[in-house]
Amino acid sequence: MTNNFEQSPEFLKQKQWLQTQSDSFLQHARERKTINIVWISCSTVNKDDNPPRVPSSHKLLERAMNIAKSINPTIEIVTKIHKLDEMNFQHCEANYSIKGDYCTRPCWISQRMAKAGKADPLTELYYDLVDWSDIVLIATPIRWNNPSSLYFKLVERLNCIENQKEVYGVDLIHNQLAGMIIIGAQDGAQHVMGQIMPIWSQMGFSFVKNPAVLYTAGWYSNKKTDLVASQIEADQQMLDEATIAMLTAQIETILLRRK
Repeated sequence: MTNNFEQSPEFLKQKQWLQTQSDSFLQHARERKTINIVWISCSTVNKDDNPPRVPSSHKLLERAMNIAKSINPTIEIVTKIHKLDEMNFQHCEANYSIKGDYCTRPCWISQRMAKAGKADPLTELYYDLVDWSDIVLIATPIRWNNPSSLYFKLVERLNCIENQKEVYGVDLIHNQLAGMIIIGAQDGAQHVMGQIMPIWSQMGFSFVKNPAVLYTAGWYSNKKTDLVASQIEADQQMLDEATIAMLTAQIETILLRRK
C-alpha cells in the first residue's frame, strides 16, 4: 500500500528536483574534460607531536595523489583531499528512524545547522562525492582488523546519499568508482577491504579489477613498531606498482564510460 507521504505534493516536488539534479550530474560527468579524484584520509594521530607525525596511510595517499597525475598524459587529473581528523562533524543521529526523508541529501543535520546559521563540515564532501567526483579513494589504517572508527563515523553520515534511492527512487551516484588504500602493522587488510566495498557499492559506486592497495607490515613489526616506517620504505616500489595498477584501471574505466 502506498504511503500517504509518497502521494503528497511535498514528496513529488522533492523527487522531481532530485531527478533533475541526478540527470544534470550525469550529463556534466559525460562532458567533463578532466578526471576528478576525491581522496579521503581516515587516519588519526596525536596532533601534539613535534614535528607532527604523518600517518602511514596518509603518506601513501599523498604519494598516490602525485602518481595519479602522471598515469595518463592525455587527460588532466584534478584532486581534492578531505582529512577526516581535521573535520569536526557530528555523528549520525538515526533520523531515518523518525521519517524517511529526514535522511536524504541534504542530511537533516546539515539542514538544521543551516537554519541555525552554521555550516556542516560534511557539506563540501557530500558535494564532491555526488556532484564532482569520478573516482573516490579511501585511505584507512587497520584498527582491530577493521577500518578506523573515523571511517565508520563518516559512512554512517553517508546514509543520506544511499537513501535517496530508498525514499525517492532516484540514484545520485552515476558511473563513479571507489578504491582503497589500506595499511596496518598486522594482518587484516583484506577483511577491511571486504567491509568497505559493500557499503560503497550500495551507495552506487563500482570497483575496478584492482580496487585497492593493501599493505601489512606483519606481526613482527607490530611488536617493534619503529620498524614499520623503514619496512614501508623498503617496499615502496611494490606499493607504487600496486598504486599505478589501481589508478590505471580506474582512469581507463572512466574514459571508456565517457565514450
